[in-house]
Formats: sequence, C-alpha cells, structure tokens
Amino acid sequence: MSRSRSNKQKQNVTFACRSCRQRKRKCSREKPVCQRCSRLGITCVYELPPKHLIKSVKDGNGGGGVAGCAGSPPSMRWHFQTGVDLGLHVEKDPFLLEFLSSAIACGPTLARCHHTQCVDPNCGRWWFSLMLEGHTLLDDVRNNTVVPSRTGRLPFGGDPLVGPEVFSHMCSELIHEIQQVLPSLDAMQAMKIEFYEHMYVVKPALNIPRFERAIELLVVPRPDNAGVFVRRSMNHQRMELIQLAILLLILRMGFMSMVLYNEKYERDPAKKKQVASWLNAHAIPRDVLFLVKRTLELLRIYDTPTEEALCCLLYLRTAMCLEDSDIYKFLGVKNAELVEAMTYVATRMNLFSNVLQKVPGMTVQERLYRRKLWLCVCSANMHEHTFRGGYTYVRAEQILRFFDNYRVFDDYQAISQESLTSEDHIELDYHIFLLKNHQFTEVLCDIEEETVPDQELLPKKIAENDRLGNFFQDVFPDSEPSAQQENLDMVLHINCKNFRIPVMICRLRHLAQFQTKFNLLIKQMSNASLLMFYFEKDYQATESPQSLLNFERYLLESIEYVTQILVSCVDYSSGNISLLIPPNMRFILTDALCPIYNRSALTLFGVVLRFQYLQQTFARQGRMNVLPVLGEILDRLCIYLQTAERCMAAETLPPRALGIAQSFLNLIKYDDLFDSIREYSSLSEDVSSKCREIIDFCPPGYLERNSAAIKQVSQETLNQFLQVLNSASFVNSSYISVQNFKS
Repeated sequence: MSRSRSNKQKQNVTFACRSCRQRKRKCSREKPVCQRCSRLGITCVYELPPKHLIKSVKDGNGGGGVAGCAGSPPSMRWHFQTGVDLGLHVEKDPFLLEFLSSAIACGPTLARCHHTQCVDPNCGRWWFSLMLEGHTLLDDVRNNTVVPSRTGRLPFGGDPLVGPEVFSHMCSELIHEIQQVLPSLDAMQAMKIEFYEHMYVVKPALNIPRFERAIELLVVPRPDNAGVFVRRSMNHQRMELIQLAILLLILRMGFMSMVLYNEKYERDPAKKKQVASWLNAHAIPRDVLFLVKRTLELLRIYDTPTEEALCCLLYLRTAMCLEDSDIYKFLGVKNAELVEAMTYVATRMNLFSNVLQKVPGMTVQERLYRRKLWLCVCSANMHEHTFRGGYTYVRAEQILRFFDNYRVFDDYQAISQESLTSEDHIELDYHIFLLKNHQFTEVLCDIEEETVPDQELLPKKIAENDRLGNFFQDVFPDSEPSAQQENLDMVLHINCKNFRIPVMICRLRHLAQFQTKFNLLIKQMSNASLLMFYFEKDYQATESPQSLLNFERYLLESIEYVTQILVSCVDYSSGNISLLIPPNMRFILTDALCPIYNRSALTLFGVVLRFQYLQQTFARQGRMNVLPVLGEILDRLCIYLQTAERCMAAETLPPRALGIAQSFLNLIKYDDLFDSIREYSSLSEDVSSKCREIIDFCPPGYLERNSAAIKQVSQETLNQFLQVLNSASFVNSSYISVQNFKS
C-alpha cells in the first residue's frame, strides 16, 4: 500500500505494530500501515501487545521513545512517576536526557578528537566515561525494562515441587557447597562481631540470640581444626538452610566492612598490611550471594513464609545495594522486585495485624520481633516510596491497621514501665525510631494511593511538599542532632554467649532522625524537579504565562532543596553528624545515602546544563546586561558540583553519579560541555545508522525544543536564584571559583 493512500486513511492507534514492537523501533501508529512498514514495504499488523506492555502503554511508559519526544502525549501521572533507577529521572529531564544521549552517540568520536587536539588529553577520557555512564543509565529505560509499577513477578519463585527424597538430596548438596566457603570459626566470629557492632545497629532485622543459638549447634570446628563442619539434621533441613543463608549474608557484609575500613581509614601501614593479609586468607567472595539465591529458590519461601526467610530477604537486599551495580544482572533480580517480595512475605505472614505475643518469661525482643520485622519492611518501602511517585507495595490500610488507634504506643508505654534488661532497652528504643519511619511511610502511601483524575492530580502534586514538610515538623519537632547533647555516649549492651555488642543508642536515635530528614528532602526535591520539567514542557506547548511562572517557581524550589541536601551531606561528611558515626558504620549507611547523592546530583546536572545553555544563547544574542549575573550563578553552581563531588568521593562506596560529576566538572573547565550536543545535531549517515536506537529514543534537538521556558526566565528570578546559591554555608567558606578553577 502506498504512503499517499495510507495518509488519506490515517487513523492512530494506542500501541505499536508488531514489527516495530519486536524490533524496538519508533512506530507512527497509523492504520492501516505505519510509516516504517510503508517505507520498508513490509506487512503492517496491529495486534494487542503482551499484557505487561499493555499496562506500560496505559501508564504512559510504553512506546519506542521518550513520551515527550514522539508518539501520543503521556498521561498526567506519567510526568510524576520515577523510581530508584536513575534512568527514570533522566527520562523526564529534556536537557540531561539529550546531553547523555549525545554523549552515548558522539562520545567515541569526541574521545578520539579531544585526545589528539585538546589542551588536556584527558578530555577524551572524560567523554568516554560519560558515554559509558549514559549507556548504564539509559539502557533499561530505552528497552522498557524499568517500569515503576508492581512487577507482578516475585524473585526466587523456586523450582517445581519435588519429592521428599529429592528435596533432601538437594538440601544436602547445597549445604555442602555452603560449607566449602565458610572460613574458620575465629574468622566467622570476627566478621559477625563487625556486623553486629556496626551494621546490625542500623539494620536490626535479625533476632541475634535465636540466630546465635542456631549457628552454635549447626557450625562446629573439624576434628583436625582445618575449617568448619556443618552438622545436618534430616528433620530440620529447611531451618538449617535459611540460617546458613543468613550467616553467609552476615559474613559477606562484615567482611566487606572490614576490607573497606582497612583500605580507607586505617593509618598504621604495618597494621594495614597485616589486616589485608588476614582478610585475603579468609575472604568471603561475592558468589555467596548466589548460594543465598539458590537457598531461597529451593525453600519456596512464598509457599511457607517464615520470620527467618523474611530476615534473609531484608539482608539480601541490603547486601546487594552494597555491591557493584552488576550484581542485579548476576542474580537476575531488581531492587524493586526485592522490596515487593519482602512486602509480599510480610503480608502473607499477617505481620501488619500487630499481634503482641504474651508468654511468661519471653524477652522483649521475642515479644516484639514480628513487629520489628514489619517496621523494617516499612523502612525499606519508605526508601522506595521517596522516589517512586504512584505505586506502592505496602498499603496505607495495612499501616493504619498496624497502629490500631495508637495501641502500639500504649503497648510500648506499658513495656517501658517493666524492669528491663539492657537488651530490652535497646529493643524498645529501636521500635520507637522505627515507628517514626513507619509514620512517614503512612503519609507517603496515603499520597500515592490517592486515585484522582488528571485535572485534580496536578493541584495535589503542587500541595504535596507542604503536606510532607508539616508532617516532618509534627513528628520531629527537634530534628537537629547536637553533638553536645547529654548521654550521647551512653552505651548499652546486647549480651551473647561469648561476647557483648556495645550500642550507643542516643547516637542511633539522632542518626535515624537524620536519615528520615534526608528522605523527606529527597522526596521534596524530586517533586519540585518533576514539576519543573512538567511546566517547562507545558510552556513549550502552550506559551501560557502561568506555566512560565510555575517553571520559575519550581526551578527555584529545586535548587533550594538541592542546597539543603548538600548542606546535610557536608554535615554528614565532615560536620556534627560525622561525629556521631564511627567510620565502620559508613559502609552500611551507603545503602541509604547513595540513592540520595545520585538523585540530587542528577538534578544539579540538569540545572547546570540549563544555565550553561542560557549563557551561550544570551552571548550569541548580545544580551550583555544579563551575562554578569549568569557568570556568578555558574560560578556558584561549580562550587555546588565540587562540593557534591567531594562528598561523594568521601563515601566508603562512591555513588554512581560520582563518575558523571567528575567528567562534568572537567568539561566545564574547558568549556566543552555542549560539544556532544552540537555534534549530535549534525551526525553523519554512518554514525546515525550505528546509533539509530538512541536517536529513536531521544532525537537531536529535543533540548532545543524544550528550551523556551529557560530562555524567558526573568532578571528577578535570576537574582533570586543567585541569592539561594549564596545562602549555602559551603559556598561562603569555599576557596573555589570558576575563575581560579579554570586557570
């Protein structure tokens, strides 16, 4: 069928044709034949896509490119859905999206060119680094493999049911493999203590007394003292396997904490060498996580969920967050799927029912353990909720039922009147600050579960930050920790058979408040930046003065939240908060802080690109009266970038955004930041054919097509923006400026 005929009968459908969908090409969605099939002369068949893609199209996440670049306009809710996966933020920001897309397409060419022609031959390396980072960020989004929704797939679903004899044989084989990777008892003890002292206190999901009793019976030294031996019982294989899986996770995290502390903080060269030698001799490889995965699959944890299985899932997610990012591909599971699995198991166990066990002689930890597991699941969900914006795993109804008219607080008040041991005091305090996170999760769930039509969604999204801020002030009226507070160094102990675990509970309480404040700020910053992107695109389409005013408002709000986050990061890195945190504890906190560093850095990159673009545009137009204030703004933004880069580099495990930040700063130094975008707009046919997928996803000129709002920013807004930048304490104390930076 000719194209002229197809144009006469053009009728758009809501999904791509089969050929375009299978080959992941942009489809014009015209019936009876789309433009691509007409051009290639192939049969164009429209059929319903698979169910998981139908949901994506409905939510505005399907199709062959960014919703704002091609195809039908996305739903209102699509603009405010993100996720922990950073590509989902980049997808919403037209400036950062085209910058990274152009780095992917033109990075190799610029790397070769700059290596031979640039004043600094490292320019080529920076472009090559940006190309790799861009690929990592955008691959999943381009291939529609990251959708911020309920996945419908629970990981570790397990093999088909087998008979008792086959199951027993498989258990024996797996236990034998686990036995082979276990170090000596002394090494295990050292790694467990490292975990208990510096990691458990932040992630208190384990029932330590119960776990220690099980491991003491299960793992014994060999008669020849050459390693350890796992005693097996045919009647308790399931419980033995899950305890061994938890042991592997504890050993791996304890081992990595010791390695990173020795590399980063140990100052004595002789001791550093001695510890490194010991760690090499007792290494716990990353492969143990695969043994944990096989254990969860074999035990079919969703059929018969247990407290130990849920604890194992909680620590597996934590351990994976502390490994290199390729661990998710290695195990074939995503972060969001793990959170959904944890929530599913907790719901199956009815943990939110808030039943308090009352057995004479039972410790407070045993009585409250099911509650603590639920609170740990909610804390993990809160971390996800702060980035998601539209889909929840824990339900507001479950959280409200858990509180049950604040009966939970009455229970804790009654327990606090009892004669409590040191361990009981610690357990009760854990519950109190976990409950604060639980209340925050309730507010987030309530916001995200509101089902309102598109015309009501935008006003609710605009009011959301005030609602969150008011909640935080109510729950944490005195949220600023002080290193001078009384009893800050008061130590309580968790007593085990052969050792005691010191816990500075007052410090942990302040740290919990600090983490919740971080989550609040990142949620507010995410909301403000998404509203900025929305009104930026809306002004491009409508030229509405109100959209321009809203764009300016949320541009200012975004940088205000970035400022608060960076001030908190500096405080965590070298201020009052750093005094509360032992160096060993920073490893486990990476799980909570890396996503915050990453998201705030990406927001900052987008802001820098807008002002760099504005400066170049005004310079070409000869608008000299605005250039001085733009120069000052970019001067301060460079200080922001360097502050963020220093804070990220100080982390035990550097966040992913660190590599982009370093390349970004160095390209600003040589005024090369927009080289890739200029190159992207004039690609040769040969390069275009090689980069067809990225061009289909984000065509050249996408940034320019969404630049109307930033070019209309008023002088008053620029002055206000500069005032916000100058308000940051680290700006005034910094010795950095663009002038001496470039020199």
